[in-house]
Amino acid sequence: MADVQKLVDELSSLTLLGSAELARLLKEKWKPPKVSLADIKSDLPNWPDEVIELWLFWLANRSSGDTGWPPSEPLGYRGWAPILGYRPLSWWREVSWKREKTDCGFSTLCRDTKAIVRQMLKEKMDGSIDQETEKRFRRPAAI
Repeated sequence: MADVQKLVDELSSLTLLGSAELARLLKEKWKPPKVSLADIKSDLPNWPDEVIELWLFWLANRSSGDTGWPPSEPLGYRGWAPILGYRPLSWWREVSWKREKTDCGFSTLCRDTKAIVRQMLKEKMDGSIDQETEKRFRRPAAI
């Protein structure tokens, strides 16, 4: 936990412009999501909440802004298209789900996913990781 008194001391030295910038950054960081779980659930009522929360919710609210919710139809080739396997939302509404256990170890991943993991680890280790990738990096550890 942060040393609150130390924070107070440091923040009291901010200029007016510095205070305004801090307020803007905190407002951006703590703003509510643009898309709610209920928004997604209304389009995919048969989907388990866990799937929506762990997969779609984050993507619908990511800061890159290329997804949002709902996906456009037709999907085209950007945003949701590769995420949804180039299948429209109408197709996904009919998907049924069942819980299964599977090995998600690195050795069982496909070649492209291994490349993504390697790239994320490289960026994390050399300090070049961007904010969006940092979020992706931290998400699996929080589950």
